[in-house]
Amino acid sequence: MCMQNRLLKINVVWLSTILVITVCATAAVNHATFISLSIGDHGFGGKTLYVGGTGPNNYTKIQDAIDNASSGDTVFVYDDSSPYHENLFVNKTISLVGEDKNTTIIDGKKQGDVVYVSADSVNITGFTIRNSSISYPAAGVNIHSTADISSNFNRVFN
Repeated sequence: MCMQNRLLKINVVWLSTILVITVCATAAVNHATFISLSIGDHGFGGKTLYVGGTGPNNYTKIQDAIDNASSGDTVFVYDDSSPYHENLFVNKTISLVGEDKNTTIIDGKKQGDVVYVSADSVNITGFTIRNSSISYPAAGVNIHSTADISSNFNRVFN
């Protein structure tokens, strides 16, 4: 019985080690940090502005749609014109929604923050956010507001 317990313990240690190595290797291959932060209620009821896609009056730049949005609006970004080489400044309460987190890409061109948020109650979801400046204090998403920021289902790296 003592020998069986010892073998069982050895097997548990080996399996645990293999599990840890597998999890670490999987995370290392992806090179992405997934953000899921949700504070407050983001039930926006305004109009929707579209970026990319083929609809009439769609914007070609995300920042242009943000600039023309009003508080409570949604800016929906199609992935067909991705990557969007922009540095965004969000200074109003909006919802910024990408079509697909894997294919709707905001690329900061390694210049400063990719997305800078100065407003409260902002929702950002469905994007890959990449290539902020490598100099401190630049960030993929730099939040300078006091409350109610939601960033869900995004991939942020570089």
